[in-house]
Amino acid sequence: MTFLPRRMTGLALLLLAGACWATAGPRTEKSILRLVLDGPVMEKPKDAASLMALFKKSEARTLHQLIKTIHQAAASTEIAGLALVIDHPEIKLAQIEELTQALKAFQAKGKKVYCYMDYATNGSYALAVAADHITLAENGELEIMGLHGEMMYFKGLLDKIGVGADMMHCGAYKSALEPFTRTEPSPEAAENVNWLLDSIYDRWIQLIATGRKLSVAEVKKLIDAAPLTAQQALDGKL
Repeated sequence: MTFLPRRMTGLALLLLAGACWATAGPRTEKSILRLVLDGPVMEKPKDAASLMALFKKSEARTLHQLIKTIHQAAASTEIAGLALVIDHPEIKLAQIEELTQALKAFQAKGKKVYCYMDYATNGSYALAVAADHITLAENGELEIMGLHGEMMYFKGLLDKIGVGADMMHCGAYKSALEPFTRTEPSPEAAENVNWLLDSIYDRWIQLIATGRKLSVAEVKKLIDAAPLTAQQALDGKL
């Protein structure tokens, strides 16, 4: 028997309970796929990823590999469910949406997805909500505080060292050179950034609302109150 750390006790019980069961006929044994997300989710293999895997003693997998694994498990008659352990992955919203679709296809086969996290951030929680059941460590937090953006401007520095940027400006919404000619974004550049953040935020909110069967208004209220303790997340039906 393999013993798991104390913080994994709940998941261990889940795995042991789901590993095999008896039916009215012959005894049937099935497995639970354990999928751990930790570190970068690559779009394609890179040499740097191999080096990172060496130091972390784990393999940096690609998005394609993860999705293929989930689809194969969905089609397998030997896999009864999926235990998803989310441990601080470096993952983008587009990747989260693709993995969510794969998990939904897995669930469409009548198989359950169970998720465990020590704590959750914006991205990791957006993926976790695709699961049928989420377990958050008792002393963990749900750090879903929303989005923000930062831009750097160098004109103030250039003025101090006596350097002037001589560049051609091509239009109101062409802001690539603004960091060298301004100390803050132009109204048009600020409008563009806010439009992008609003779009990402709305989609992120929708993923959470759909996954937890809450209204958009309820999710926004909870985010405004974040970070949330595990008990507060439980009370908020997250």
